[in-house]
Formats: sequence, structure tokens, C-alpha cells
Amino acid sequence: MVDQSRSITAGDTYRFRIEGMVCGGCERRVETAIAKLDGIEDVSANASVGTVDVTPKEGTPLRQSARRLVSRPMAS
Repeated sequence: MVDQSRSITAGDTYRFRIEGMVCGGCERRVETAIAKLDGIEDVSANASVGTVDVTPKEGTPLRQSARRLVSRPMAS
């Protein structure tokens, strides 16, 4: 479990599993949605393995909303 109260340090990246992401279009939708969240430095989705790597900006508290977004299905 990730400690939601701590701040991010440089280089912290979190990998989330995403079900139903099957193509490049899915990757782009996931990346675009997560990139719109406050405090996101970088995001990279990979449909072939069904994961997304999220790097928040340094010093940003982890947000429960980001965890919810990456764990729910994307609307088609």
C-alpha cells in the first residue's frame, strides 16, 4: 500500500494495472486523462502489458483521485 500522506521525491514512479486497454488508442486516452490531473509530471501507458506508469511532480502529495482514475474502466 502506498502512503498517501507523504510527498513525492524526484524519480518516484508508480505502476498501475489497467484492464481492457488493448490498443494504441486506449493508451492515448489513458495518458491524456491522467496527464490532465494536477501534479502529474509524466505518464506512459502500455497496452501490450496493460499497465500505466505515472510520475507525479516532486513534492506533490499523492492523490486518491489519481488512484481511482487508473483503476476504473475508461468510457468508450
